[in-house]
Amino acid sequence: MTSSTQERRYAVALVRSVRWPETIHFLIMGGAGLLLAGRVIGQGWAVIPISLITFFIVACLYMFASLVNDANDVPVDIVSNPDRPIVVGLMTPADAMRAAWFFAAAALILGFFIASEVRWLVALGLVLAWVYSAPPIRLRRYVLSSLVIGGGSMLAFLIGYMTMDFSHSWGLPVSIKLVALVILVAFSAGQMIRDLKDYAGDKAARITTLFTIFGRERGKQIMTGLLVFCFLVPLVILHGWPDALVYLTVGAASVYFFQFKEAVDRVILLSSVVSLYTVVRLLT
Repeated sequence: MTSSTQERRYAVALVRSVRWPETIHFLIMGGAGLLLAGRVIGQGWAVIPISLITFFIVACLYMFASLVNDANDVPVDIVSNPDRPIVVGLMTPADAMRAAWFFAAAALILGFFIASEVRWLVALGLVLAWVYSAPPIRLRRYVLSSLVIGGGSMLAFLIGYMTMDFSHSWGLPVSIKLVALVILVAFSAGQMIRDLKDYAGDKAARITTLFTIFGRERGKQIMTGLLVFCFLVPLVILHGWPDALVYLTVGAASVYFFQFKEAVDRVILLSSVVSLYTVVRLLT
């Protein structure tokens, strides 16, 4: 195989490694932080470069997390995700880790163009992604590992916020702390839906999830209740009837897609839409 063919194959593998619904979700979280910082409004074109840096940082962080997960989750993916690049032979776990470290370095370097607080958040995100998937800790094996994913959503939001308004340093306004807490709680609970797709592989690898503990169908019932909870959590911030109607309607659609269609990606996108709606409402 020629070097050009190998390079093309590697490029295809990297593109196929992108989890688009989750990537869009984290970009929306970063954008939400940018908007709530309050400095985007009324500053014209000058804010575009720094905003783009934020999106690149968040995207690089998630690519690092995805590739580390792919490199360490091969036994599970053989059963549950047979189309993953490593499983189909487009790249090796070593190739994935090389690419992962490239994206980690890119995120850290981009962080140096912003505030020191952002660099610390980027470093924390890299550590969380590593301990989630890689041995010896590999939090992925435990039920509460979804806290890492919820924490990642919160970090993306805070990276966006601190990028545009770091005058507060770590003394964030109470309203921002509340939004960050709601993101952590809602997405920690909600992201457990992703384990449904990996049920067979997780069971074979003896990974502890809600579904491997209670079984597939019982786990779906419990997760449906958690989804309802997740879509009601934003009412802590917004209490109006129109807001309640939006949250209940989108929540009902998410329950339908999860319970009857098992369309996990659609549920993730709907949760991101709700997050964006919440941010827009807070700005108006």
